Amino acid sequence: MLLASRERFELAVNKVTIVADYLRHSRLAGYSLAFGLSSGAFLIEWIFDSVLRTAPFLSFFPAIALSALLGGWRPGLFSAVILALLGWYLIIPPKYSFAVATLQDGVLLFFYCFASGLTLLIVILLDRMRSQASAAHHRAEIIAAELAKREAELKISQDRLRAATDAAALGIFEWQIKADAARWENLWMYKIFGIDKSETPVNLSEFKKEYVHPDDAAGFEANFAQAAKTRRLLHTVCRIRRRPDGAERWIEIQGCYDYNCAGEAERLNGVIRDISGEDISQSGLLAMKRRAYELSLAAGNTVEVPLGDRSRPTAAMGLCVQRAAVAPFVRDIEQEAIRLIPGENEAIRQDNAGAF
Repeated sequence: MLLASRERFELAVNKVTIVADYLRHSRLAGYSLAFGLSSGAFLIEWIFDSVLRTAPFLSFFPAIALSALLGGWRPGLFSAVILALLGWYLIIPPKYSFAVATLQDGVLLFFYCFASGLTLLIVILLDRMRSQASAAHHRAEIIAAELAKREAELKISQDRLRAATDAAALGIFEWQIKADAARWENLWMYKIFGIDKSETPVNLSEFKKEYVHPDDAAGFEANFAQAAKTRRLLHTVCRIRRRPDGAERWIEIQGCYDYNCAGEAERLNGVIRDISGEDISQSGLLAMKRRAYELSLAAGNTVEVPLGDRSRPTAAMGLCVQRAAVAPFVRDIEQEAIRLIPGENEAIRQDNAGAF
């Protein structure tokens, strides 16, 4: 019952608002309304003069208020002036004259002017509040529509990202470095590390201590620190001991750092991929090939790093073009290989012995 009454009230308010907007935009309609209301109020005062003699002009104020509320302050002022002149000339003695016979009549006219002005002021303030509320409501609707649009776009983007990460079997993570906390964004992280989704995500210190293979720990730490220091993307390959069976798995980690105002790395956002079923050497070779190309750009030379024999990571060092020009940079590539594929140091040195 209350809900139905509220809906009827809101419907009536909306209709009045529509009528008021029309009257305000049409000057002729607004002044016509004020004239009609003023005429009706004066007729009531004229007909019931004997009854309303103790409270003259009482019927004028509703007409003034409605004229100002529906048509604006100008039609309201127009109504107040018309009624003042009619009341002064036709109601206040001596009738048919603008003379003021007694002090009481002067006080009555002053009270009418004061009350009319106060009525107009109250209506103007209420109208301004209504306009501000209407503008705020309109802005809120625009903001709500924009938020709904962005939420829909965000959901589409998240669905695409989820589909892409699921197709590539990528685990998405966030490592908060200073707080030493972790947040995992999808189930692939739990599958890669072999833990139940009800368990707490592995933080960075736990990852280094309990998961990274001892032979790869130094290389991972060096890559991690170097990427944070140089503000470059982190890309590294290492082995982990998967829980709960302790199986050895190869994983590839890529991520980027967020920095605080002091320029310190605050968190690492990235992805992890289990590449145990792939050709590990190819993964390392591609990274080194990318590194060799970057180094060649610095030297002003073109370098080709063939994949060659993929049976072991050291095949990447078979540089075949412009060896003399890029000899200083090959040593950098060797270091990149050592970091990416731990345990191949000696094989790299043997493959490249005497090459330059």
